[in-house]
Amino acid sequence: MTPDDAEPRLPDRGLQAERTSLAWTKASLPVWANGGLLLARDLTALKEPARLAGAALASAVALALVAIAVSRQRTFRHPGGQRLIPRRQIHFAGVAILCLVLLASVTVATTARR
Repeated sequence: MTPDDAEPRLPDRGLQAERTSLAWTKASLPVWANGGLLLARDLTALKEPARLAGAALASAVALALVAIAVSRQRTFRHPGGQRLIPRRQIHFAGVAILCLVLLASVTVATTARR
């Protein structure tokens, strides 16, 4: 018997956890960039709290996407009866990004009128 036969082998889970985490993290980067662009659009209006709402929303959505990435990576590493399809997370991400797009559109339209 060789030493390799004596060790119990764990099933190879592949790189699914890493790919999932990377995908969610890559989704958060453009959201943060959108918030930065909203701030840079009109730097003189930074004193108005309404102008900071877009950047604050973008930061909150981006942080939520990073949190989802960490959670999904943990789920794939140790599935333990957890649901593998992230229905709620995908719905949240879609609605949050849609709200951010609408807020950015309104912000750009109101600053273009000036």
